[in-house]
Amino acid sequence: MKIRLLILLLVCFGTAKAQQGVGGFLHVTGGLSFPSGDFQNTDPNNPAAGYARTGFTINALLGHKIYKQFGAFAMLSFTAHRTNSQAIENGLNQQASSYKWKAKQDLWTVTGFTFGPQFSQNFKKMAVDFRLAAGVLNFISPNLALTGTSINGGPAAKYTMKNKRASAGILGGGITLKYEVKRSWVILANADLFIANPLFSDVEEVTEIEGQDPIITYTTFRQEFKMAQFGLGIGYVF
Repeated sequence: MKIRLLILLLVCFGTAKAQQGVGGFLHVTGGLSFPSGDFQNTDPNNPAAGYARTGFTINALLGHKIYKQFGAFAMLSFTAHRTNSQAIENGLNQQASSYKWKAKQDLWTVTGFTFGPQFSQNFKKMAVDFRLAAGVLNFISPNLALTGTSINGGPAAKYTMKNKRASAGILGGGITLKYEVKRSWVILANADLFIANPLFSDVEEVTEIEGQDPIITYTTFRQEFKMAQFGLGIGYVF
């Protein structure tokens, strides 16, 4: 489905160029992704807490003006956020006083394709793009691995929540400021905001106590994603 949408947009861009004589552009950027809301929350009493730390993002955007200042774009993106293992440990150690827990750090990852309309305003060698985005992205939850040492000399414990893939629609918007440095090459800075709420179904949980059989259960949960992303990069106008 994503490949078909990308082909459709490329066809539209090519048709627009033939009919309107206006140009397209390709941007490649990298930068930081800041989680907010439940995604970054570290409250052990909040079941929706995502324990996400500041991450990084890489984007490739292809756009084309269709009529005067109005156009369309398609963007491929990859984002990764580390889990806050220290906050996970602190929350568990407050609630489970008979064990001292150690958490292994892992990643939330987000990949996929967004597209939408764009409005561009040119100022000689500078330009500003405003865009609205929608799409379907793939989300992968972290592999949460915890090991517990009994403070009373009891058996060791281990808990694992295995990673899981989920797909969900996403909405967002962004702005790009670009400056032409040589012929058709530009340097640029962008800011984007994305919101999604994927459902992770049948996530496997394994609880192990030394000397006992593992206990395997399954859980389903939603995780809110709110990400504000800021990046720098280069582009080519054609």
